[in-house]
Amino acid sequence: MGIGRHKDGKFDLVLSLRHDADNTRIEQWMRSFKRASRILFDSTDGQMQYGRLFVANKSMGSDEADAWLLQEEGTSSSFVDALGTSGLHMNLKSDEKNKPFVIIHEFGHYGFGLYDEYTGPGGSAECTGDPTTGACIMEHGWWDGDQIDDDGNLTEGDVNEFCTDVDHDPDSDTDQEDIHGEPCWETIQDNYPEVDVPAGLPDAPVPAGHEEVDWILLAEDPRIALVLDKSGSMSLHNAIAGVRLGADYWTNFLAQTGDSLAIVAYDNAQNVILPLTAMTDTMDLSGILNSIAAISSGGTTNIGGAMSEGVGQITSPGDRAATQVMVLFSDGRHNTGTPPEDVLGDMVENGIRAYTVGFGPYADQTRLQEIAEATGGRFEQIDADPDTPDAQLEIQNYLIEISGEVRDGSGIVTMSPGLLPEPTANEREEATKISALHLSASRDIKMLAKRPLAFRTTTSGFDHKAYIEVGSTRATFVASHKEGTSLNFALIRPNGDVVIPKTDPDAVFVNPENRPYTFYVINNPTHGHWIMRITRAQASGEIPFKVFAFSDNRDIAVGLRGIKPVFKVDDKILIRAQIYNKVPLTDILNPVVRVPPRDYVTTLPTTKPIRATLRQRMTQFDIKGTQLERPIPVRNGVYEGELSFDEPGSYSVVVRFTSTGKAMEAEPEAERRREGEEEEKFPPAPVFVRTRRFQIHVGPLSTGKDVETAGGGTIPGWDLARMSFDISGTLKVNTQQDARR
Repeated sequence: MGIGRHKDGKFDLVLSLRHDADNTRIEQWMRSFKRASRILFDSTDGQMQYGRLFVANKSMGSDEADAWLLQEEGTSSSFVDALGTSGLHMNLKSDEKNKPFVIIHEFGHYGFGLYDEYTGPGGSAECTGDPTTGACIMEHGWWDGDQIDDDGNLTEGDVNEFCTDVDHDPDSDTDQEDIHGEPCWETIQDNYPEVDVPAGLPDAPVPAGHEEVDWILLAEDPRIALVLDKSGSMSLHNAIAGVRLGADYWTNFLAQTGDSLAIVAYDNAQNVILPLTAMTDTMDLSGILNSIAAISSGGTTNIGGAMSEGVGQITSPGDRAATQVMVLFSDGRHNTGTPPEDVLGDMVENGIRAYTVGFGPYADQTRLQEIAEATGGRFEQIDADPDTPDAQLEIQNYLIEISGEVRDGSGIVTMSPGLLPEPTANEREEATKISALHLSASRDIKMLAKRPLAFRTTTSGFDHKAYIEVGSTRATFVASHKEGTSLNFALIRPNGDVVIPKTDPDAVFVNPENRPYTFYVINNPTHGHWIMRITRAQASGEIPFKVFAFSDNRDIAVGLRGIKPVFKVDDKILIRAQIYNKVPLTDILNPVVRVPPRDYVTTLPTTKPIRATLRQRMTQFDIKGTQLERPIPVRNGVYEGELSFDEPGSYSVVVRFTSTGKAMEAEPEAERRREGEEEEKFPPAPVFVRTRRFQIHVGPLSTGKDVETAGGGTIPGWDLARMSFDISGTLKVNTQQDARR
């Protein structure tokens, strides 16, 4: 996430160098940001500056970053008003290591929500015009601001102020005026009410009191703490089995070489099952897995104490890593020990995101949402009856998604639920033949891959395609199914060859006995469509499952805005997205948004999934009283659309992003160019696909129930709300048809 924050007049930011930068390049960026802090201090009359700048090298910290620092030169850009928003950032080209003025211009967009003052609906525009009389940073070009050469020599510029109502845009033709209708200083005050706006021209002398920036290099190992509820209420409906499965699944599959992992189970006290430990490919996991299997429920619920222990584990090395994540499970209400809100300050201070999972009907959803919101993570509510295979499947699938989100460059290409129904009497013979094949034998794998299955769910099998793009360094293909069921999984390359792990040096196949998941890891995968073929490994019975495909590519990322807060019934929920292949992209296929009737199926859907579209932002301007005949696109690669729900609850939303090979670098809301100045554009982005699923929470959310200290009893079964859909520009949800997640 972009985990930048403002506190006591200082901005803490995370910077991600998008290549393996040497010490000279890091030093150049440090000089530029330190000078940029002084410009910010001057332009805000000593009220704001940079504080701690956390720096991740080698393309680490992708989602955490407030700025991507590119190796390539060119025109920089920034998402507007995105400070602290996951996946959205300033995109600073290599030039800016010499142009601290441009860093502050881009921060004006990103941190203050300002728009440009050198362009507007009618094209070229101006705010104050003359760079020598309090001119606005959002108007003038890099040549009018401070510059530093590669050897560190400073050339001071003339522009170091933001405009006020005294000198702002006299002819009302800039983007800032068109969108906000006010000078830059007033927009800054809108977002930061504590600042004082200059009374006249913003031309005060440079104030004293600037403090030097802290430049902090981040460690490279992702640090992840699983914090698992094992309180007494987890015995109701055997919810503890799902938590054990989730921890086992992460340890056995999701934890990768180079990770540092901690596992904490909690009731009224904390049990550290695994202190923060660097994972290796030769590690014996049996002792850890046995400890997870031995987790038992009892006691009351001390969520705050567990969070504090998780923070202690993540920060135990003494430095800070580029990726620091806590995954917190809870099925009820905090009822003893340290209040969770007392720990949030430490989490934010240390840059730790919390992914919170509410488990069952008595989870304190309100509090779990607040924990996730405060730390930049996200909250997920699992409504399925905790002792059912449905709930356990949801837990492991959500952990798969989290892993794909928090790892640098690991993007979800596709995810799809499926079902192998109970065979009919006529289908039994075929089902028996297929279930007799074994993935441990190369001959059977080849036979399985050759069986003619349609690209859809059938009684005996399921084919699903996943497109892996040029530039992917690793692809992972996963089949996740319910505990107690059995399936086979064959993987077919784009050229039609079946993957035989025993003879393929680039392939790893994991199919643990008595575990409800199977996966392939392919190093340096060929680009193209890979086929995941799922068939039954039991002759009878219904087999629900879900398939995932991941591609590791640190150049490709997705940023979404609009999914964190709890919304009210009938709110217009604006979803905004930006897609990156190093730089923001325009001309991708309009992202498809679905609110599926079900994420995890026990019967096949009878209706086609409802779809909506995020469209590249279009606007229509009125110039001198004359309405234009057609809209003018703002081609900065921002895609947006609206959702609306008419019942409270937690709704799954899936967004699919597709580059068809024609996507180009977006036209930036960025630094001004000199007249006639030409800069080389990035080549078209490769063909690629990325998928994101998230929940939108429509309040009021439940505050849970204390079933441990208030008598409790058993948790009764509950019915999921029903809903149907109607699209007419927005998505409307009611409670008449199918299940809500």
